[in-house]
Amino acid sequence: MLSPLKEIVKRYPLVTSWRSALTWLYWDMGALDDSARELSFFTCERINSMRRQVGAGAGLGMIAEVAAELGSMHIRNHLFSILEPLRDRFATAGYGVLYLGSFARHAGILARSLGDTQKAEALLSLSVDQEASRGAHLWQAYSLIDLAVTVGCQETGLPYADRLLDSADQIARSIHVPRLVRRIRESRRRLFGQYD
Repeated sequence: MLSPLKEIVKRYPLVTSWRSALTWLYWDMGALDDSARELSFFTCERINSMRRQVGAGAGLGMIAEVAAELGSMHIRNHLFSILEPLRDRFATAGYGVLYLGSFARHAGILARSLGDTQKAEALLSLSVDQEASRGAHLWQAYSLIDLAVTVGCQETGLPYADRLLDSADQIARSIHVPRLVRRIRESRRRLFGQYD
């Protein structure tokens, strides 16, 4: 998947959402140096330009997820200012060909990365509800995981975080998505030091 995507980015340099997909794929693979290098391409001006291009919703969602972990405070604030007002909308490409969940989730993980856990919790809770109401179980589970990590940052939130991860785990096992199970394990390890 990586080689064809690199070729597409090279062939269509003006379609910024393709580069956001490459940035996200590097991040998801754990190639954080490569992801950070690609992320540095995304200035505020380029992000604003991407908003008017094909695949903008998906592109913004992918960049938000990477920027929450690797981006500068400036870029995270900029992305948050774009996505938070879109919290009732969804990251898609085409006519629903690619669905990357609620912008409430993307704004929520950005808020958490900016240190606003109260806003993050509200946005991620909204995302859980939105995805549940639409039957988007995969994205509901991702939202539950992100909410668990957010509330689990405070020791008093650990029991609630554990219940949220249990709910995400039930979904993951019912839809058989190994990547999702891995994310749940990583979150448990992060919060509780547990591996299983």
